Amino acid sequence: MNVPRAANPTRASAPCLALGGIALLVASGCWMDVLSLYLQQQFNTRLDVSFVRPLTTQNASAGAAAQIQWVDVATQFGTVIDLRVDRVDPDTRAVISQIVLLTRQDALADGDADLFNWDVTGVVVGSYQPVIRLSSPDGRSIEKRATGDFNVQSALPEPLLVFSTPGGTDVTVAAGGTLTIQWSDNGTMNADTRITLGLDLNSNHLEGNEIIIANNLPASDGGDSGSFVFSRVDANGAAVPPNTYFLFARLEDRAHDDGTGLPIVVNATGRVIVAP
Repeated sequence: MNVPRAANPTRASAPCLALGGIALLVASGCWMDVLSLYLQQQFNTRLDVSFVRPLTTQNASAGAAAQIQWVDVATQFGTVIDLRVDRVDPDTRAVISQIVLLTRQDALADGDADLFNWDVTGVVVGSYQPVIRLSSPDGRSIEKRATGDFNVQSALPEPLLVFSTPGGTDVTVAAGGTLTIQWSDNGTMNADTRITLGLDLNSNHLEGNEIIIANNLPASDGGDSGSFVFSRVDANGAAVPPNTYFLFARLEDRAHDDGTGLPIVVNATGRVIVAP
């Protein structure tokens, strides 16, 4: 909702403003015109915005638009609206990522159409809080956060994987030998899941020096189980240096991550020892 400009001052205002001094204004009876002009100027610089929805947390899924609605008070030509959704940790409210929905939309030209239908198709499962900013051409701005989130859901279950080989103990791959890595997963329920297998000298996989030994393995190939034969080379065919490694699987589909914007990672209990 936009507040239109007030009517122009009366014709009597011009000669009134031309008079010099408060005494002359009062004496001439023009003070009402000056007050009217002042009130118009104050009215025409109002800037405010508030959300109508979501006021409480709502579920959202592909195929059903999540409606974001607001009311704005915009009286200056050139006032614009920016709308985004912040993916937030539902417990700490820390912002994980942002999706921009509107950029510099004319706040006056949109009339009473203060809403946006957000298509969440392809959006990762999580909690999203709408944020709107109203900016006027004189440099002022106001930003508001909705009091409710959109809880984006998916019909696909979260990818799951459990290593069985190696199990609870370390395994050694002798020179010239191989290791059949085995696991169980939920590939029949989530055929979109793709599996990356890797070895790392560290258990947190944050240093960026992991060795990828298999890429883009479909979880659905073996029903709810899978295997890969590791022959002491990486995914590019280069020899893996002798050492003791943590084995991990990175799981990716089109709907889930680990809750922080990163792929889901599962570690094997036993390590892989590549013998000299």
